[in-house]
Amino acid sequence: MEKSKNVLFFVLSVFLAVAIIFGSAFMVKNLGWFKQPITVAISGSGKVVYNPDQVEVSLSVVTKGINPDSVQAENDKKMTAIVEYLKALGVKEEDIKTTSYNLYPEYDQGGEIVPPGAVGNEAMEFYRPNTYKIIGYTLEQSLSFKSKEIGKIGEIVGGLTDKGANRVNSIWFSLSDEKTEELKAEAREKAVAKAKKELETMKSLYGLKKAKLVSINDYPVYPSVRYGDLKAMGVGGDAEVSNVSPIEAGTGELEVQVSLTYELK
Repeated sequence: MEKSKNVLFFVLSVFLAVAIIFGSAFMVKNLGWFKQPITVAISGSGKVVYNPDQVEVSLSVVTKGINPDSVQAENDKKMTAIVEYLKALGVKEEDIKTTSYNLYPEYDQGGEIVPPGAVGNEAMEFYRPNTYKIIGYTLEQSLSFKSKEIGKIGEIVGGLTDKGANRVNSIWFSLSDEKTEELKAEAREKAVAKAKKELETMKSLYGLKKAKLVSINDYPVYPSVRYGDLKAMGVGGDAEVSNVSPIEAGTGELEVQVSLTYELK
């Protein structure tokens, strides 16, 4: 009886051992346990050169005078003429906005002579500096406008001084949201194509056959802004522009970067 128990115990032990061996082999083969997958992150960038499809201009009207009411009236008259001029050339009302309106006094900071006998001066005359006496007023009003009429921008800017603008602050060319999305898709396609080409090179180098995409990272896009000929627009002082200013939009560059992570076998 004791011998039969020992034989049965031996058979069960052997069966259990075989089951463990085959079970472990099955899990390693079919479940991939105890085996770390090989992963690699591959980056690619895609660039697209573009022609801007919109322009934005910032300008100011600066008016000086003795009386603040007359200064304001004159400045408002000039700005109204500018807005009507822009509308006549096709700039939409919703694309025109006032960005600043600043009326401030001008002071004589040179001081004055206080003669003897004046209040607070019983002896000899003396010079009193920094009296801050108001000698006039300055009103500076600025506005900006957008336009998709790139070909007209030289004509538009060239006629601003005739309407009263005496300072053109800046002009820049950019992309509309619609065009940006279109070019992003094109640049992204180029970036992915480069990354896939690099993947094939890596597989060949290390003798790997299969690649499974496990993650995608898409980096931000920053279209470059193009500025016009600022010297021609009189930035920083009174503008001296002709009826058609020599402003060139040039080209810009948009870039997309992607990072693709693959599991290789």
